[in-house]
Amino acid sequence: MPAILVVLACALLALGFIRRGSGLRQALIYSSIPLSIFIVFSTETLSVFHALTRTSIPVIWVVFAGGGFLFSRVPQTDHSAHFEPLKVWRDLDQSERWMLGALTLIAGLVGLTALLSAPNTWDAMEYHMPRVVEWISNRGVQLYPTIDHQQLSMPPFSEYAILHLQLLFGSDRLANMVQWLAYVGCMLVASLIAAELGGNRRVQILAAVISGTIETGILGASGTKNDYTLSYWVATAVLLLLQWKRQQSWALTLAIASALSLSVFSKGTGYAFLPPLVLFCFFMWSWKAQKTFLLRLPILALICVMVSGPLWARNHEFSGSILGPPFFDGAGPDEGRMYGNRHLTPTRSAANVLRNIALNLAVPVGKVNAITTKVFSIAIHALGVEPSDPSQLVLAQSGYLPPFNIEFRPFSETQASNQLHFILLIAAGVLCLWKRKQFSRDTLLFAFGIAGGFVLYAILLRWSPWNARYQLPVFVLGASFSALVLVRITPRWTSAIAACLLLLGVALSVKNSSRPLVDRQYSLITSPRERTYFFDHHWDSADSFIQAARAASGKSCNSIGIDANENHFEYPMMALLNRDGRQRSISYVGVHNSTIAYKHPAQVAPCTVVCLSCALRPEQGTYQKQFKSMETFGDILVFSDPIPSDAVNAVSALYPILAVTQKAQPFHP
Repeated sequence: MPAILVVLACALLALGFIRRGSGLRQALIYSSIPLSIFIVFSTETLSVFHALTRTSIPVIWVVFAGGGFLFSRVPQTDHSAHFEPLKVWRDLDQSERWMLGALTLIAGLVGLTALLSAPNTWDAMEYHMPRVVEWISNRGVQLYPTIDHQQLSMPPFSEYAILHLQLLFGSDRLANMVQWLAYVGCMLVASLIAAELGGNRRVQILAAVISGTIETGILGASGTKNDYTLSYWVATAVLLLLQWKRQQSWALTLAIASALSLSVFSKGTGYAFLPPLVLFCFFMWSWKAQKTFLLRLPILALICVMVSGPLWARNHEFSGSILGPPFFDGAGPDEGRMYGNRHLTPTRSAANVLRNIALNLAVPVGKVNAITTKVFSIAIHALGVEPSDPSQLVLAQSGYLPPFNIEFRPFSETQASNQLHFILLIAAGVLCLWKRKQFSRDTLLFAFGIAGGFVLYAILLRWSPWNARYQLPVFVLGASFSALVLVRITPRWTSAIAACLLLLGVALSVKNSSRPLVDRQYSLITSPRERTYFFDHHWDSADSFIQAARAASGKSCNSIGIDANENHFEYPMMALLNRDGRQRSISYVGVHNSTIAYKHPAQVAPCTVVCLSCALRPEQGTYQKQFKSMETFGDILVFSDPIPSDAVNAVSALYPILAVTQKAQPFHP
């Protein structure tokens, strides 16, 4: 199986770092950097030649694995780390063993969920995964006609990794594993950051436990969004910046530049989280380290341009901005769908900070949530700001404006919050300030960096009920800080804290509302995988999608068009059409925006069109004039057997007359 090449390459790189003196955790983190840079550069390079195919990808991974083999062949130094798992396990006390054992169970359950479930959350269906299908059809990541501009503009690192796995494996079976690997990586990085700040073994283990049990993290780690890949690269960048205090090598310079670049190449919110973290790490260093870093800033900028430059160029081409359109597609005015806040003032900024804090204070009692909402609303009013100010809140895609409100949705990937971890982080901050003489200056600066990242994010980005998952980098970094403070100030309570978090983690890992392992009606274990595409509130659509996909894929047609203008839930159809492993070109039809200009002149016209939610659309007549056959599956129409172009022109001329004479009678193939 070609997908094993990724594991092999990573293992060889990690072995090379171990032979050079790194520990296992460091080696795994370090190896992810060249591997990820390779994914980015190879994807962009192959796209230039339209060579992003199932043939070329295994070849380049063989070459990369060969490079990893050469890297691993360096003679082992006297200072090389020795990995002896049995000895390490014997050295742990009983509480540390059960903490690691329970954490491994949670990670295993989340990983099992990722493998059993198909991608299924709304964002994944609308733009995360459809762009992967389009890239495969187009043999490159160049611009293409689409109904959703986010497919073209959003930072694509997670999707690049999914793209490689999909081309290597032949399906989307491994798509969820990108987030899961980042989830496991965050646990490793959190423990290493704790070590850099002076934490002992128990602190490092607790940091991993806190990081591995973040509520929104567990729920999202088995999906295909990009919150965990961003968190991983932000945390890795901070780890490397902390190491800069001890050494200022060129290898570390390149590693820092790569981690920072991959952060903003993973998710746009990286631009908000990183500046305070970099700034406060900068203050930890000696003047010599600061001076060296400043002199090497051009190298950091160059690598950032090399990583993100092609994306910036494409964004500028179709939107006029390197960051893409400032709003997402949907109903209602563009102003209501802006990502960022405009007209920033101290009071408006403070109001949005309060809104984002409130998200993490939801409890299972509705009356308490109502009181909390009222208290925060009064505080926001006192600032002279309306709590549900439309200029600071985000419209839903339907055009509805969700008002400022606190709700408890513990098992929802999109609307869960991080109550326990927020309380721990606040408690750790208070204890650290109270007992600040017991902590180093670096620990205090690290805390200010985390707080600064949260505040800058809250100031720049609009509030929405689903903002808690966007705060994930804050809680991953907060895990290291919380563990360091709690073990030092309240050592007797750490086992109890870990037990509460781990019990919560087990519950979340099996009861994810989008991908439940345990459920009376919709369980990943008992349901066919093709139905898990619809577990995120689309259960009723499963039958019509599956039947329509079977009908469309059963025809001798390798070029299929999808009209998703009425229903932006197109990825399940794309995936089901390719389920048999046969290579088909899938593209959007019925595109009526500016991206239609990016249609390739040589693109073959679809010989089958699947029109989602089109059964009651008057526009279906357009396809009736182009195809001889139409099949209906619920509200999905499948058009096939194209009419020759000359006949289409003749029918088009007669169609208005026929429509009048027949009084728009239903079309029967």
